[in-house]
Amino acid sequence: MSHEIGHWCNAEIPHDQSFHHFYAQWKPGTPGAMAKLEGFLNGKISVFDHERCKVDRESTSQLSPWIHSGSISIRYIFHRVRREVVVTRFSAALTHFCVINLPGKAV
Repeated sequence: MSHEIGHWCNAEIPHDQSFHHFYAQWKPGTPGAMAKLEGFLNGKISVFDHERCKVDRESTSQLSPWIHSGSISIRYIFHRVRREVVVTRFSAALTHFCVINLPGKAV
């Protein structure tokens, strides 16, 4: 019996492609969490509100593994998202204001 257990422990575990894809994408620790958050803020956040429930699209932050492991806090994510939304809305409002009130001027 111990021979069977030893054989089982030394056996190579087959991995499917999803494992390799995950392993290539996973950057553990706080640096990986920050990079993932910044990627979300620079891209997916613009469609998050409309597409977050669509499981056939990559529209979520995908930060769950880092949140679960404690590499990034919910509070930090909240404040970064809030800051990004405020800046984006301010920029859009400023651009709209300039286009309306300063016709013919480069924005």
